[in-house]
Amino acid sequence: MPWNTIQDYINDPAGFDAHHKQWVAQGGDMEVNDEMAYIETERAMCHDCGALEGELHEFGCDMERHSECGGQLISCSCVYKELGLYDHVKYGPETSFLPPEVYKHGLSEEQEKRWLEILEEKGRIPWIQYPNICVKCGALWPVMFAVPNEEWEKYVEPAVRGGMLCEPCYLWIKGLIDQYAGSA
Repeated sequence: MPWNTIQDYINDPAGFDAHHKQWVAQGGDMEVNDEMAYIETERAMCHDCGALEGELHEFGCDMERHSECGGQLISCSCVYKELGLYDHVKYGPETSFLPPEVYKHGLSEEQEKRWLEILEEKGRIPWIQYPNICVKCGALWPVMFAVPNEEWEKYVEPAVRGGMLCEPCYLWIKGLIDQYAGSA
């Protein structure tokens, strides 16, 4: 049975489930429950620096995470705290409370070397590719789609807004909520 509207999904939830599994399979994704013993035999490679899973990124790679804050290493401000560069007395907001030369030109070679030493002392995070997973059905690597923020906040509960939904699950949720709102 073809599903042309969200109402078709709502009227036939069992059919939706079967259709959704077929949709996921056709997209090259796999269902978590179907492949619980699946082990990747080839390590994925970082698209930026070429590190293989389990290896450290090249210093400066935009995919490396900071072990302290969890943010993107090349853009987190922890470096300025660790090197003692922030000074709210000496410097103003126009330089983000940093020495003007650091604000304008970045770290010196000596500062960058010290930052790398600090990172290695504390431990850098080896690269592992973690999949995107639909928080509703568990599909791996769902195709990304976009909706306006206002719409996302209307249909997706706060606890899962930071996660990912596959499009069929999002449309199903949206349809249920709209159907309920229309019958209330």
